[in-house]
Amino acid sequence: MELVIDRSKWLRGSGNSLLFRPTDGKMCCLGFYGLSCGLTQEDMNGLGAPFEIHGQKWQENSSANWLFDHHWGCSSYCYNLMAINDRLDFSEEVREREIAKIFAQHGITVKFIG
Repeated sequence: MELVIDRSKWLRGSGNSLLFRPTDGKMCCLGFYGLSCGLTQEDMNGLGAPFEIHGQKWQENSSANWLFDHHWGCSSYCYNLMAINDRLDFSEEVREREIAKIFAQHGITVKFIG
């Protein structure tokens, strides 16, 4: 699977981002992944983490199960993606490399555009 992250719509390096921010339509890396898994912007609107979305929506796409622990909380992979996405002290190059590395562990190739 290929995940495309559009830098012009990517919310990152802010210290605290959202899956989808309605004020400007920007998303964190997990927001882009959510869209690719069949979630809508409405599903993710104003939420900070995947576990805030009712599990049923994620369960419909078993390829996203690695984001969750056995209680439908965030897995360590999920927490690491959120931390890397939001860090204030990462260069864009480091941020993109580290995010791509985690997704690659789950068979997902990340392509950054824009």
